Amino acid sequence: MPFLIVAIERCVDMIIRKADLFFVGGGSDKEYHVQLDDIAGLYTVACQWGRRGSTLQTGVKAEGVKLEVADRMFKKVVAEKVGKGYVEVSDSGVGYVAPEGSTAAKPTTTPPSFIPQLLNPIEESELEGYLRDEGYGLQEKKDGKHQVVCFNDGEMRVYNKKGKEIGYPAVWRDAISVSVVLDGEAIGEVFHVFDLLEVGGEDYRGRGYGDRFARLSGMSFGASVRVVPLVVGYKAKRQEYERLLGEGREGVVFKRLDAVYTPGKGHADMVKHKFYSEASVRVCVGREGKHSIGMEVLDDKGTWVFVGHCTIGQATYLPSIGSVVEVRYLNYQAGGSLYQPSFKGIRDDVDFEECVLSQLKHKAKEDDE
Repeated sequence: MPFLIVAIERCVDMIIRKADLFFVGGGSDKEYHVQLDDIAGLYTVACQWGRRGSTLQTGVKAEGVKLEVADRMFKKVVAEKVGKGYVEVSDSGVGYVAPEGSTAAKPTTTPPSFIPQLLNPIEESELEGYLRDEGYGLQEKKDGKHQVVCFNDGEMRVYNKKGKEIGYPAVWRDAISVSVVLDGEAIGEVFHVFDLLEVGGEDYRGRGYGDRFARLSGMSFGASVRVVPLVVGYKAKRQEYERLLGEGREGVVFKRLDAVYTPGKGHADMVKHKFYSEASVRVCVGREGKHSIGMEVLDDKGTWVFVGHCTIGQATYLPSIGSVVEVRYLNYQAGGSLYQPSFKGIRDDVDFEECVLSQLKHKAKEDDE
């Protein structure tokens, strides 16, 4: 169902985050919009609601409060609406659709909230072992957002890595012709598939990854859904690793070929190694007179710690203070700043609480001579 995001004009310095929710069912067709606004350094949670296409009512859930208070209220409002059957749709706008409310058809073995299998990171020193281990295959680590696509009888539902239902590009629905549950990463309007969980109503989660991928690789999809190749054998894995490294790709993933599908990170079956380090950080004040942001993370005592500045190109939108962004960097010196950081983008699927100091890769200490 195509939709139109309603533009709401208010006297705000910056919209830090927003959610657009829709409900279709039982004769109702409603929309609900909520924004967390920065107004002169204080924060407001505003909302608009009503029947889709009508003049919307407006209200304020919190006004002139600290960011942490406003953020809690924003999350509470969204959670309440999702609990009532509303579906949150991606804020990217054109070309995205919302599922047909809570009554949309879906594969029977897939729960309404779905947590995908997540990758555990490994160090560079562990790479050779995984390359030589014939029990593991290698895939390219895509630089996108982890999502699960559920398609059945023409209806589609998509979940992010938190298990939250989200909107999706309309072209995905046209690219799939069989009932499936697919695990992969979204980059723009392309869904890069690396795992098959269900097909034709049959659950594949209990099968080894090699079997799941063999079935997946034999399926046909439209241009907007692409299967990520799997490489096996030491020589082939080494060649693929060197190619990806030389081309400046994000990294590699190793998957145990006989491993069943295990949601979350409670496993050692699928691991990742990035060719560079990344971190989720909260934006604070940048350098005066510069197109830059400040970066901060939470230490183990719950205190925000400054970890440097990151310059952003003039053509790029400058994220607002308090938002969560992803940055690449070379390393981190304890008590100092991220070395050679570069801006990747805003992370609307990452919470403030995930911006922790422990995620940072510390610079290796040189041995004393």
